[in-house]
Amino acid sequence: MGFLLPSGVSSDVPGWRLLAALVVGTWVAEGLGQLAVVVGVGALLAHFSGLALILYIAAIVFTLVVMPILSFLGLIVYAMTQYKKNPSEPAKEP
Repeated sequence: MGFLLPSGVSSDVPGWRLLAALVVGTWVAEGLGQLAVVVGVGALLAHFSGLALILYIAAIVFTLVVMPILSFLGLIVYAMTQYKKNPSEPAKEP
């Protein structure tokens, strides 16, 4: 349900604190639900095969390590394309 709720809450509406509390509560509940799914799938794979569980854990670790690296590379590519569109003038020394 978290994708249905706004990520930011405007403080100019009545009851905004209640809405903000609901958004935070939903975010926490979603995180716990996702964790439960990960543990459940791991338990299911452990029931089928130990090798499948090892590969599942390896995929999770690989994703947690590789995703920040790829995100940083994407940020560098984006910064370079933005720089090529609008190159800044070199700083003048006094």
